[in-house]
Amino acid sequence: MEDPGPADVWEYDNLEDELAWETTETPLLIDVSLPVFFNRNPEKVGKHAQEWRDLMMGIGVERVKMPSSQIMASDALVGLDSALLSDYEGLFEELLGLNLPEVVFGNGLGCATALACAWIEMGGTGVVGSIGGMDGLPCLEELRLMLHVTSKLPCPDGGGTMRRLRELSEVFSGEKTKGLKPVTGAAIFAVESGIHVDGILKDPSLYEPFPPGLVGARRFLGMGVHSGKTALRLKCSRMEISLREDDVEELLDRIKAKALELERGITDDELLIIHGKFARERERE
Repeated sequence: MEDPGPADVWEYDNLEDELAWETTETPLLIDVSLPVFFNRNPEKVGKHAQEWRDLMMGIGVERVKMPSSQIMASDALVGLDSALLSDYEGLFEELLGLNLPEVVFGNGLGCATALACAWIEMGGTGVVGSIGGMDGLPCLEELRLMLHVTSKLPCPDGGGTMRRLRELSEVFSGEKTKGLKPVTGAAIFAVESGIHVDGILKDPSLYEPFPPGLVGARRFLGMGVHSGKTALRLKCSRMEISLREDDVEELLDRIKAKALELERGITDDELLIIHGKFARERERE
């Protein structure tokens, strides 16, 4: 994967104050992505650490640990993997009185992010997380959007920051972000079902917890076995494909048949091919 481009170079081997970027009070969110990435790709992490820090702080993450930092403090509370299976609210009430500097929720049951959300909802702070939930930590971008959706801490307008964080994380890890990864996935706003398309056209908030632009994404209308006439009309309009109302149903049937054959949705290029063949047949009639 290519380097995303030039950025401020940050020297990580001669640090005088490793906590220079940290606040004095216990922050709500603590990002430890850089130390995790540093173990995999130190050269590129060091090159882009300053930019990463600025991006994270720009979306309201108060503490960003440097690449050479320890992922968790020695006095951090670690674990609580199964807390959701019992009286977690009672447990959290007791823990809130301890003024914990860092809380590192475990992901043994796949609930680290859910635990972190519950902790924050009850007024907890010091949540340690990472982009994409690396190393079994709570997923930082999901926590950030939770704070936005619940009106606790609105995200800044424009989605360039989240998009850039995704690009950098792909460079650091050498892996492409999955299309359906919550918040940062490129395809999370793709929709195929006809009733969903109709609903989104009337009121996007019925199906979308936040607007695509907030995370640098865009709404994508896919065509497949679940598509309806409304979706096809809209798709053809956006692609500037000429479509007579009398032809909508038959063209839709062909699209569904092809999607069923391929066992996936139809790409835009495939739609053009299907429509082109259909149009030529119409002309010969």
